[in-house]
Amino acid sequence: MQFVIGLDLSIKSTGVCVRETEKNKCSYYIVSSKLTKAQKAFKHKDLEFIDYGREKTSAEDPFHVKEAKKTSSVWNVTENLRKIIKKYKKKGDVEAVIEGISYGSSSSAALADLAGLNYAVRCMLVQEGVGMRIVAPMQLKKFAVGNGAADKDMMTDAWKRCQPKMADIQEIKDDDIADAYFLSVWNGD
Repeated sequence: MQFVIGLDLSIKSTGVCVRETEKNKCSYYIVSSKLTKAQKAFKHKDLEFIDYGREKTSAEDPFHVKEAKKTSSVWNVTENLRKIIKKYKKKGDVEAVIEGISYGSSSSAALADLAGLNYAVRCMLVQEGVGMRIVAPMQLKKFAVGNGAADKDMMTDAWKRCQPKMADIQEIKDDDIADAYFLSVWNGD
């Protein structure tokens, strides 16, 4: 079996789509810093929530404590993704497709954190022997909806047209897994 894993990386809510290429069947995961009540109660056979229990920082925390907590979050996201990857590596060949860093969409601090996560995950994929492709955010949006400046709602609507079995999940944050889906079906270079 061949699996393509789309990873929409975020410290707060990473979206994962694992697509079995032969059957074109998708399984979804959201690796979250904190699950909402709706997410905890939500049940769907093709979607699993993973709460990694992020340590929150406060304004009173010294700089080194804040940085240590951020590093811990990056580690926890990466290790949960490693578990997902290993699960599918036992079943067949795995390739990962990651959305590249969007340099214009975040504050410099958030951008630095996201870049750290992005490269930590890339290193983990190398450690696990998983091939990877990296897609520019604008390329992904253009591929998915024909518009490189598409917003989250446009991406989610397009995903639900492609995956109607997932149309009933409005009560949860689904834009992360929408992007992950389009990464898993990416056919660009």
